[in-house]
Amino acid sequence: MYEMRRHGNAYKIYEKKTQQYISKSKTKTKAASLLKSLREGSGFEGSTPRFLFSQGEIDMDVEIKKVPGYSD
Repeated sequence: MYEMRRHGNAYKIYEKKTQQYISKSKTKTKAASLLKSLREGSGFEGSTPRFLFSQGEIDMDVEIKKVPGYSD
């Protein structure tokens, strides 16, 4: 299960099973949208691998840059 927690000016998504924060955002609506998605079955069913967070939780406010020559 997941829950949203407020930390100063950020909203963080906490994964109870692994006892780790998996994402953060300064925007409550972004965090709430991810929380809803996770509760509906996206993600790793409450067991997100720790290696994904070697640099800390995912910052949803950082824009993902495209790799030159790569198309999705």
